[in-house]
Amino acid sequence: MQKLGGSVEVIESLPQLQSILTLHGLLVIGSDFLTANTANSFQLVIQNPPFSQQISHVKKAYKSLSSKGKLVSLISNTPWQYNTSFYKQSRHWLLTVNAEIQELPWGLFVNSVSVAIVVVIAALKSNAISL
Repeated sequence: MQKLGGSVEVIESLPQLQSILTLHGLLVIGSDFLTANTANSFQLVIQNPPFSQQISHVKKAYKSLSSKGKLVSLISNTPWQYNTSFYKQSRHWLLTVNAEIQELPWGLFVNSVSVAIVVVIAALKSNAISL
């Protein structure tokens, strides 16, 4: 992105990773995505949120998109494994924003996580559905 003239802003909770990202020339703008002021800020959001807060992160990231922005989020498949009202509502919301769900091959992240992973891709339309 930077090579194409765009800016890359990063929100990272771990100080060690913040240092590494800064060394690579990225601008760390915060440490807590859920409390950061990001409304209508980004043309593109790429995220790998904590699985324990993944739905909140995905919804906030979607709300953070500027007009015709795009979200790519790497999350666990938990919302499709359980039928609680929370996960039903989450799946319904993903449908209402026309999110594309892509399952990744099992074991792709074998050294770091032991759950099935999906990619959520959602684009904000000019007449987007509110959260």
